[in-house]
Amino acid sequence: MPMTSLLDQANNKDNREQFLNRIAKAAGRPRHALKDHPFKPLNTLPDDLLADKSPEELLNIAIKNSESVNAQVVLKPAAQLADFLTTYAKQENISHLLLPNNTPEEWEKYGLMEWSKNPGVENVAVWSDKLSRQENEENANQADLAVGMGDYLIAATGTVTVINRSAQGRGV
Repeated sequence: MPMTSLLDQANNKDNREQFLNRIAKAAGRPRHALKDHPFKPLNTLPDDLLADKSPEELLNIAIKNSESVNAQVVLKPAAQLADFLTTYAKQENISHLLLPNNTPEEWEKYGLMEWSKNPGVENVAVWSDKLSRQENEENANQADLAVGMGDYLIAATGTVTVINRSAQGRGV
């Protein structure tokens, strides 16, 4: 399927509304109405404080901002990541794991090729573009832990962004 067709589907108002309603329902909160609350920057942080920072300084700012909204940031070298995930899954009694449908090269980039084949969790599902949307959503809903690959960490907000691919999914 051509990329423009996939983008048209992703940007379809009905799909977007279903996705946002599902998030609001899962969070137990009403939907945010943008027309009632137009975006206004809270500060000029990116322009005033982030210009001319080194990658290490930007990482430290991103971690601080992530942790300010109760996110736990754990930095691990690729060589330690598989052991960390296995230990974490055991500590948290994870019984259902959702993995992205990564290529072997993507798993290897993070040193997770062997781990992805045997992560030490009882039930493992893989998000797949070969499954229906409902099947992927059911797998996501049953997951105690989902592994995703972030593409960017934004220093100003401490948020992670993911370039959406059909094999990875967007519901985690």
